[in-house]
Amino acid sequence: MRGYIDSPARLWYVSGIVLRPKLIGSSAIKVLMSQGIASCLKSPNIAFPCELLALAYSGQGQALLEGFNFFRIQNAAAMPDHVPLFGLELENLEQLVSLLKGKGLDVE
Repeated sequence: MRGYIDSPARLWYVSGIVLRPKLIGSSAIKVLMSQGIASCLKSPNIAFPCELLALAYSGQGQALLEGFNFFRIQNAAAMPDHVPLFGLELENLEQLVSLLKGKGLDVE
């Protein structure tokens, strides 16, 4: 894997988005995602077209992914950890930025 760390990648796995229950429905997720994604967009290691992949560990996680136009790739029953897999295909950076801005995220 060492040889691929500094090379552009077309597949990205989104992980670790967790909010305290009392913050669900607040603006915290927008702040968290805005800052995280803005940081990623500054990386030269994203190659387009690309696909973002994520697991939905909860109903809220699935709703969040679907709210950002992720689609179900695999049902939970077919996955080794019994969690559904979601994906989002992006043709270019402009498509990603437009999607994020449309959801109210500040990524610049």
